[in-house]
Amino acid sequence: AIITGASPVVNSSPNLMVRSNTAHAIDKGSQIGFYGKYDSAGNYGPFASIAGRSAVSADGQHGYLQFNINNGSAQAEAMRINAGGSVGIGTTDPGAYKLNIAGSGYLDAAAWAYSSDKRLKENISYIQL
Repeated sequence: AIITGASPVVNSSPNLMVRSNTAHAIDKGSQIGFYGKYDSAGNYGPFASIAGRSAVSADGQHGYLQFNINNGSAQAEAMRINAGGSVGIGTTDPGAYKLNIAGSGYLDAAAWAYSSDKRLKENISYIQL
């Protein structure tokens, strides 16, 4: 399928709208699914999905994006961008961090700002200058 239209700007009508008719509630919204053939018999199944969901139970348009992958037995959330723009990978709540990775990670970059928290350390020794 091809969808053609003028390039929309933020807060305008999109070229494609996926809309849910479910009553408003927290964690409800619309979802786009990515399906494909998963076996030699030609059966189709879900590989991944992206959902836009409500972040609040009261009236309001605060939302989040939920990225799901199929782990072989079911769809599971892999990443979330919350209403404040923070990203959680492996967690549904990035907390106060702009990026929160639950588990291990790797960054191959020329510059990186390291942060440290003594609450996460053991056997701390202070150096006398």
